[in-house]
Amino acid sequence: MTRFGGYSRSAGRCHFVDRIIGNLYRDDFDVVLAPRPCPRSRCDCFIGYAHLEHLGLRAVYGSGLIERIPRDS
Repeated sequence: MTRFGGYSRSAGRCHFVDRIIGNLYRDDFDVVLAPRPCPRSRCDCFIGYAHLEHLGLRAVYGSGLIERIPRDS
């Protein structure tokens, strides 16, 4: 089975978690998109935590948030 695309259209939480949560064509989206806790003990994915407002990263990176380019660069 191919994850995150390919021909199977399987979807997962992120590339750090191997568990498949559903199939884009076969499963009910309400079930696939239901809130669920992350199985990892900590998140070290920048894309995952970059959007948490309480971290204030947008103030540091501005429009370069995802690329991690500070405003003053």
